[in-house]
Amino acid sequence: MSKNIDNKKIDLFYKLVDKACMIYYNDLGTDYLEAFIKVSESLTDEFDEMKLSKKSIEKLNAIYNEISENDFLNEEVRIACELILVKGLKHRNVLLDFMTPDVINYLYVHIVKSIIDNCNFGDEITILDTVLGTSNLLQTIINNIEEYKDIKIHGIGIEKDELLVHLSKALSNLLDNEIIINFNDALKKINNCANIIVGDFGESKDVYEIIKLRLDNLADDGFFVYVVNNDFFTNAPKDLFLTGYHLVLSRALFLPYSYIVILESFNFLSISITILLIPDFSIFVLVILIASSLSAITYSNLFFSSAYTVCLRIQLSLLI
Repeated sequence: MSKNIDNKKIDLFYKLVDKACMIYYNDLGTDYLEAFIKVSESLTDEFDEMKLSKKSIEKLNAIYNEISENDFLNEEVRIACELILVKGLKHRNVLLDFMTPDVINYLYVHIVKSIIDNCNFGDEITILDTVLGTSNLLQTIINNIEEYKDIKIHGIGIEKDELLVHLSKALSNLLDNEIIINFNDALKKINNCANIIVGDFGESKDVYEIIKLRLDNLADDGFFVYVVNNDFFTNAPKDLFLTGYHLVLSRALFLPYSYIVILESFNFLSISITILLIPDFSIFVLVILIASSLSAITYSNLFFSSAYTVCLRIQLSLLI
C-alpha cells in the first residue's frame, strides 16, 4: 500500500474540497457532485468564475491556494474524494453498493502486485476495469503500484452512466492518473487489450455475458480478477473459463469469517486451496482462481509475498 498516508492530510483535503463544493451548492444551487466536478476542473485546469459572487470567488481562491500549498499523496487525495463522493451520492439517495470498499480495493492491490511480480508482461501493463463506476477501484490499484518505476501502467475503464464518467474523469485529473474512459455499455465490444481485467459486478444480472465479452480483450496469459455474488458458480456456463486466468472474489468477502478459495484448474484436474487471513480486518477471504492452462500451477504461491497476509495452502488432485 502507499507509504506514510497521513490521516490529517486526508481530513484536510476532504474539508477543503467539501467547503469548495458547498460554496457552489449554496451560491449557485449546484448539485453537490456537479460542484465536485467544477472544483476538480478549477484545481487542474482553469477556475471558472462565471456566475459566482465576488465573495464566493475570494473564498474559493483561498481554498485552492491552501490546497496548492500542501503536498498530498495520491492515495490521500483518493480517500478524501471517496468520502466526497459518498456524501454526494447519499445526497441523491443513491445506493452505495456499486462502490467497492477499500478492504476489497487493497486486496485487489495485493493480487495485482503478485501477478505483476510473477508474470513477464514487459515494460507496459494495461489494466482494464470493465465496470468502472466512480473509478475508485482502478484508481486505488494505480496509486499503489507506483513502485514499478520501470513499467508503464495504462488504465482503461468502461462506464455507461454519464455522471459516473464525469466523476471518474474528475478524480483522474486530481490524481493525474492516466486512464482512458470508454463511455460505453459493458455489454458492447471494445477494441482495447489488457493484461489484467478487474471488475466488481455487484448485483449485475449480466455478469456472465460481460465476462465472456471481455475475454476478447484479455491478452495472452492475462488475468481476469472480479468480485461476484456467492451463487456465481450455480449458473456459470461451462465455457466461461476457457481463456486466461480467472481470479474470482466471492461477495462472502464482506461477511466476518467468510472464506475465499483459490482454485487452479485445467478442466478441474488440479485444485489448490489457499485460505488468507487478513488480521487488520479480522476476516477470512475466499478467492477462486480458475486457469485455462496447467501453467497456472506456477502461480500457486501468488499470495505469499505480503507481510500483512497469513496464508494456509492445501493442494488437492481430482480424478475425472
